[in-house]
Amino acid sequence: LTVRKAGTLAACYCAMVADGVCLRPHHWVFVGLLQIRGPRGGQEWLVPTKMVVRIAGIQGWGFDPTDRLRILADGESACTNNGHDPGGNTDFK
Repeated sequence: LTVRKAGTLAACYCAMVADGVCLRPHHWVFVGLLQIRGPRGGQEWLVPTKMVVRIAGIQGWGFDPTDRLRILADGESACTNNGHDPGGNTDFK
C-alpha cells in the first residue's frame, strides 16, 4: 500500500477473490478508517541565509505540536537516504 496524500481513507476488505479481483461487489466490507498525517509533498520555501526565519503555511493534515521538520544537509537530496534517516543540518538553531 502506497499512500501519496495525507487525510482520512476508508479501508475495505473482500475475502472472495479470484485472480486478484473481488468476485462480487457486495462482498466488499468496510473495515475501518486510516488516518494519514503529514505534509503535502512538493512544497518549496525560499528563505534568506544567516537570518532567523519562520516557515509558515506548510500545507498538510493532522499536524501535531511535537512534529519536526528536518532540513537536509548539503548533498542530501532524498528523505530515503541512510535508511530513511537522512542527515540533518545542525549548523543552525
